[in-house]
Amino acid sequence: MTVYVFRRLLWMVPSLFIVFTLTFLVVHATPGSPWDEREKPLSEAVKANLNKTASDALTATFGTPSTTGATLGTVVVTAQAR
Repeated sequence: MTVYVFRRLLWMVPSLFIVFTLTFLVVHATPGSPWDEREKPLSEAVKANLNKTASDALTATFGTPSTTGATLGTVVVTAQAR
């Protein structure tokens, strides 16, 4: 049984490498991005919303919960401190 588990764990490495590589290649092979304006120009309001959404995702500020009034980042830091 130990040999079976070890063999399965050993095969995980090349399998994950193949999956990650294929995913990387497919994502980078597709043209365009949310900020690409070749086909349809975006309005300034849409650009501002995309930039705000991206920065919110990076800084974990997704608004304030209705029960506590604290931002998500504050809630996560407080929960990790416990």
